Amino acid sequence: MSQTTQTAWPEGVIARYLSVGGATVDVRNVAVSAGTAACSGCQESEFFWRVTADCMGGPEHAREMNAEDARHWAQDHAETCRAMPRPTA
Repeated sequence: MSQTTQTAWPEGVIARYLSVGGATVDVRNVAVSAGTAACSGCQESEFFWRVTADCMGGPEHAREMNAEDARHWAQDHAETCRAMPRPTA
């Protein structure tokens, strides 16, 4: 049986997924109108979104929809990525 350690999420992270290899895939808002989802293991996979002012439903609706897309991307990536977490030191 494997053990997991709970650590505080970095500031700005709105969702976190654990990859098959044990790395994390974090979804974060980087600005009011933009955000990313990135894997801490492979560091080559990243999803970026930007909210445009002319979005139907307004910028808040666009941010929610884009964050939902990022969550789906992060979940899909976490299910297949075998990269190990990078050492911290």
